[in-house]
Amino acid sequence: MNAAAGGDGHEDGDGDGGVSGGDRGGGGGGQEGLIPDRLLRKCCERALATMQNLSNLLWALAKLGYRHDALLGAAAAQAARQMADSRVGAAHGAGGAAEGVRGAGGGGCGGADDRSQGPSHWSSQSVSNSTWAFATLGAQPGGEYLEQVCRHLARRSLLSRFSWQHIANTVWALATLQHHDAEAMEAVEQEVAARLAKANTTEAEGGPDGAVSHRRELPSTSGLRSQHIANLLWGYGTLEHPAPVLFFAVRPIMERRVAEFSEQELSNSVWAAARLALYDRQLMDVIGDHISAARLPYLLPQHVANLAWAYSRLTHAHRALFDGLVARAVSYTSTPGALTWQHLTNVCSSAGVFGWRYPALVDVTERRLAACYRCYCGGGGGGGGDVQPLYAQQACNLAWGLSLVGSCSPRTWGQLMELLGVAVEAQGGVEELPPEALTQIYQAYLNVRLDNPTVTLAAGVPGLLHRGAQVWRTNNARGIQVSAFQKQVSHTLLRLGLRNQMERLTDDGHFSIDMAVEVEVEVDGDADEGEERPAGDGRWQQQPQLLERPQRQLGVMASEHLGEVHDWITPAQKQNPYDCTSRDDTITTPEFHGASMVTPHLSLLGAAPDKSPSPPTAKTGGADAVEAATATAITAAAPIPATDSDAATTANTTARARLLGASAPSRRRCRSRLFRVAVEADGPGHYTANTRQPLGMGLYRRRCLEERGWVVVTVAYWRWYEVSPAKRDLLLTELLREAGVGELLTAAVAAEYRRRVD
Repeated sequence: MNAAAGGDGHEDGDGDGGVSGGDRGGGGGGQEGLIPDRLLRKCCERALATMQNLSNLLWALAKLGYRHDALLGAAAAQAARQMADSRVGAAHGAGGAAEGVRGAGGGGCGGADDRSQGPSHWSSQSVSNSTWAFATLGAQPGGEYLEQVCRHLARRSLLSRFSWQHIANTVWALATLQHHDAEAMEAVEQEVAARLAKANTTEAEGGPDGAVSHRRELPSTSGLRSQHIANLLWGYGTLEHPAPVLFFAVRPIMERRVAEFSEQELSNSVWAAARLALYDRQLMDVIGDHISAARLPYLLPQHVANLAWAYSRLTHAHRALFDGLVARAVSYTSTPGALTWQHLTNVCSSAGVFGWRYPALVDVTERRLAACYRCYCGGGGGGGGDVQPLYAQQACNLAWGLSLVGSCSPRTWGQLMELLGVAVEAQGGVEELPPEALTQIYQAYLNVRLDNPTVTLAAGVPGLLHRGAQVWRTNNARGIQVSAFQKQVSHTLLRLGLRNQMERLTDDGHFSIDMAVEVEVEVDGDADEGEERPAGDGRWQQQPQLLERPQRQLGVMASEHLGEVHDWITPAQKQNPYDCTSRDDTITTPEFHGASMVTPHLSLLGAAPDKSPSPPTAKTGGADAVEAATATAITAAAPIPATDSDAATTANTTARARLLGASAPSRRRCRSRLFRVAVEADGPGHYTANTRQPLGMGLYRRRCLEERGWVVVTVAYWRWYEVSPAKRDLLLTELLREAGVGELLTAAVAAEYRRRVD
């Protein structure tokens, strides 16, 4: 899980028969003595005789919460055989749809319909009730039985006889039993969508009377309850079966009837949508507004955790909702045992996704963490018997969430690392931690170190951070992908005369930069001829050449194609400079065509040399213009420190400030210095889905790059695509100027122009 790591924090849906999905009956025969064995044997004999009796018996046992494994096993085997036989005859039978309209009884009441169809027929109500009973009791009926249920759902002639309640109950039961059949789930999705489309058409054409006249043939939306929608969505979400058609079919109903949904139904529906990455901005606003206005006092801890996780997973920023969810979560901390670590972790990490810091939430989290730490140290938790253990995944999620809002102090970090060490050892060592948890804890470490550069942070159990760093770097190296948006920005930089390297790893391998622009600028210096100068991340080396330095193996040069390196742009790009990709979506081959291609882009940056094609002289002013542009940039610029010691002393200073605020050298001596600009093409995943605000992870990424000596220039996707291709050069130029590197890059381009002309 990415951001908030919902993990096991979701809850089960309700079985429509009236028993909560969490009330699964006994633990495997513990109540068998309550019913005499002789009566049980008689029940088995009679139940195995007809489908209706068998279905009713299972339904009754589930209602009583009585789990008898021997009886359930025999019933499942017999039911599977009967359903296999009945599917053949049912395809030729008539009727069956009428019994599907029964209301909320949920089972045990369909005898008349089954009798009319004969003793060898398994009705939709029998299938639904029996499967619901097994799920409610937590008893696995076996693959043969579940396979027959799914074959009923997959056959259109049989599925059409299922009522809304039967469909919802059956899907809920299959999800609860963790049985996924893609064919059956797709058939149900199409059936639900077809019914709703037909019902909407009928009601629109014939009005209420027309809808009633068709009700027995095809249930209208009036027969679809909020619980049915919630159970359907929860079932698909639990099985992680994509259901976009289903979601957008029920979306209008959810918007119109949001007040009819219970708190659990709202929570389950939103959780399922987030689990399946199904997003509708208007629906999320409607639900968030409704909960904020009327439902907050009635939310249970599980509802709070699920809603927070879902909204953060979909990156839908609803501040009023989060304010209420956080306040509700904090209020539950005064009730012993009400708010678990999973609930608290979900809320903290979800707020961290948006970069929202809630002091009250941080305070109760720190107090609970301190109590847990005292209990671990043997000093007592200070909270009675309510000190709950903190599991490894929860500790990683919590550290990650707190670090994104600057709320993980060194003391809190130390306590978390101690408790994480205990949890890690209990589950078998660092090797047993999943990559997701290792990535989270290492990212949290980078964030906390950034906020506390002068403090030595606790390292936790041996090998934890080392392994986390390995996973982090491996993910950066393997996850390199170049998007079309990124290619467009890269080619625009080329047209501005700025060579760049796509997906350039920082020297420590922690971050992959979308477009890295490294330019060498001649500066006045007081060093001797043999003195080394800064390159890379602040290291010194003697007489380096930027274009001759070894490139990182995983970087992609924007001027590289089929193993050949060229300069600037192709003749085809000169005619159509916005055709950034070829048909096979590869990068076109740039070529250098002299000063005439550089001059227009120098004018965009504000320092075009003389338009005369002849080499500039002192009299023409061309060389003076270049020298002036270079001098102007260098006067305001200085190399960016990026070593650990330098970064520590300038922790509160951005790379841009360090670039523009350094003092001028004392002696005039010409030498080259390397400056680094990270141009980030930020797509939709870097922003909230509804307000286009940067997410917490992106804010810390920017700070981490600046701490490593890079000036960060952000190109937001919506700003890029809001302008025509002809204006993107100007947009990118403006963004470079806003970042304070316009004059610097002007000098670099001018120097490159002069070098090539000379």
